[in-house]
Amino acid sequence: MAEWSRPPRVVLADDYDGIRTALTRLLTPVCEVVGHVSDGAELFDVIECLRPDIVILDLNMPGIDGLDACRHIKATAAAVDVIICTAANDTNLRSDALQAGASAFVVKFRVADDLIAAIQRTRSSWPAAARVVTSRVVDSREGHMDEAKRVEGHRAAGQLRGVEGRVIGAREQERHRLSRELHDGIGQRLGLLSAELAALREVTAGWPPMLERVQRLLSLTQEIGADLHRVSQDLLPQSLERAGLAASIRRICTELSDLRQIRIRLDIGALPARLGEEVALCVYRIAQEALRNVVRHSQAPTATVRLHADADDIVLEVIDDGVGFDPGRVREPDGLGLASMRERAGYAGGAVTLTARPGQGTRVEARVPLA
Repeated sequence: MAEWSRPPRVVLADDYDGIRTALTRLLTPVCEVVGHVSDGAELFDVIECLRPDIVILDLNMPGIDGLDACRHIKATAAAVDVIICTAANDTNLRSDALQAGASAFVVKFRVADDLIAAIQRTRSSWPAAARVVTSRVVDSREGHMDEAKRVEGHRAAGQLRGVEGRVIGAREQERHRLSRELHDGIGQRLGLLSAELAALREVTAGWPPMLERVQRLLSLTQEIGADLHRVSQDLLPQSLERAGLAASIRRICTELSDLRQIRIRLDIGALPARLGEEVALCVYRIAQEALRNVVRHSQAPTATVRLHADADDIVLEVIDDGVGFDPGRVREPDGLGLASMRERAGYAGGAVTLTARPGQGTRVEARVPLA
């Protein structure tokens, strides 16, 4: 790996123009962005021509497989560091990317916090002399950053929040589509099957062995229908629009208590008569994810959900008395859904905090601005 006495030269490879523009503004204070690539077919020619130090690579560009591209870059230009920057927050994908030779794996929803840190972690493996020289260059640039660059930084952060919002919106649209397909497609056919089995039950009333088999099939069909309805409701919380946030969270607590045999105490305080749709959906999704964590990971016999509003925020707390864990020893993507909760809260201008200790349970608090 080369010893650098200058800011690192970066090529941005992403097919979304808004991401490339925002990342350029984000990186300009500490890096020299020397090239943009929007199509996988151009990538290797640009790297050969510009000789960058770092390639920030989206995995899903047209014309190329991102993991194969990473392997090819490392095979043909070993000195080039590859940082994967993708919308997919997936543990297996992260592992595959690192095995393909990537220096770091950054999720786009957290890019404002994690990308510079990934570049700095990459630098930590350089020779000491290179680290010192490069550090002086970066410190000098940061020390002389003028107001215009700070404005650019704020503008880039705003663009990234806009991208996050569009991705979250696209997720919700896909959930709506799947919910409709489950309800209008599979749900309708299950209803028909149930009706036919009920009619068959009447025909076989005088044949006990067959009647028993038909009754079992009818019961199984009804169980599948109930499960399908729960999945559809999770994808598209119709009760949120119809009955409001409090009633929707109460429904989640009741269903989980019945299914998982865990006692969930619900404490709902004063809430505004009208809540914005995005605020309500944000809090609902965070509650949904936090409660899933309780039943999957905590081994808790009881949990408490508190929901209220103060002067500025909707405040949600999900507390369990389970096994807890050491947050310092658990990586973000390991199935806890913390990144997803923080993405949603952050896009709405809020925050999620987690408190946990081994043997002393876990507490998740989300604060989402009313406005």
